[in-house]
Amino acid sequence: MDAIPEWQDQKVMQAEKAQIRDYAVNTLGYSSEEVSQVYDARAVQALRHGMVASGLKGKGKVKLKPASPAIRSISPGSAPEQPRKQTSAHKAKIRLAKSGKMSDAAEVFKQLL
Repeated sequence: MDAIPEWQDQKVMQAEKAQIRDYAVNTLGYSSEEVSQVYDARAVQALRHGMVASGLKGKGKVKLKPASPAIRSISPGSAPEQPRKQTSAHKAKIRLAKSGKMSDAAEVFKQLL
């Protein structure tokens, strides 16, 4: 009675005991003899919590609302490419690739430092 205060009312206690017995036998696979031999209050509490959690207390299952899409959909096709900004170091590398001169190579190193 101390562990489950709702059982102070005899009608509630009898109804929940029957529901716990049905839950243990039908859902968990206990035999009727095994359920009738349960004397430990902790075992009764565990069975009751399992019954309540599984929704067999009579309240039924709660329907969940569908989740709203978190990611916005996009239209098919590719996005236009943004032009890259060319830095002076990048321009120096392009100039070196075209000419191959030592002075252009020196300019690349100057831009990197």
